[in-house]
Amino acid sequence: MSPPVTAPTQDNQQCLSILSQRTPHAHSIECNTAEGSCHGHGEHIRKGQVIDLAASTPAAPAPSSGGGNNAAANASSVAQATLAQTTNGEQLSAQLSTMSASEVIGAFQAAQEERVRTYSRFNYCLDDMLSQQQQGNASGGCAAYPALCAEMTATFAALSGGIRLMKAALEQKGEAGAAGIVGRIQTLEEQKLTTTAALHLEKMRRGTVLWGERDGPSSQLLHAGVRELEGKVAALAASVSEALEDLRYELE
Repeated sequence: MSPPVTAPTQDNQQCLSILSQRTPHAHSIECNTAEGSCHGHGEHIRKGQVIDLAASTPAAPAPSSGGGNNAAANASSVAQATLAQTTNGEQLSAQLSTMSASEVIGAFQAAQEERVRTYSRFNYCLDDMLSQQQQGNASGGCAAYPALCAEMTATFAALSGGIRLMKAALEQKGEAGAAGIVGRIQTLEEQKLTTTAALHLEKMRRGTVLWGERDGPSSQLLHAGVRELEGKVAALAASVSEALEDLRYELE
């Protein structure tokens, strides 16, 4: 059974510093939910992307009073960790080896939260593209989807790469139960991403067909296909939530 998740020590702050080094990249699609639009820039994100979890992940709860908490109080939340693939993979692996099991699990939870936010951006931008397509904006519609897909794929790959290293670190620390749950979540997330991509393609097909046929047999089949895939995505999301709950029990 793993110890409770705690904020990282000062030594682990070095891990956060190394992981915060970014590989230069250009976003292919900028999703601006505040303005309600997604803007294409025509440049693909590069491999080796680093995901910064500091910007939008809540900080860990403040430590309770008592001895042994000074280092944790002076350190930032483990949720501020960044995840790297390829370029910083060896550095991430080395730094994870210096972290406690609870800190590794905290970093995984932060990565999982970032994955949820990435799905939200992915779905939001697709909806925006479909809306633009319906308005006759070809350049801003589904023609931009390949660039969006390239960016999102790179983001998910970077997160998955970091999470695999976290799973390995937990195994090395003797936390077989927690590592197994992380691996189960990873498998479910891979299935969810594949199903989400299929759902997006079905939605784009439906949008194209609806231009000329709103109530015909083809549109009805596509509506049914979208509903079926939405159900599969929802079921996978529920399975992920159950696994995350299992991980919380593992920490008790």
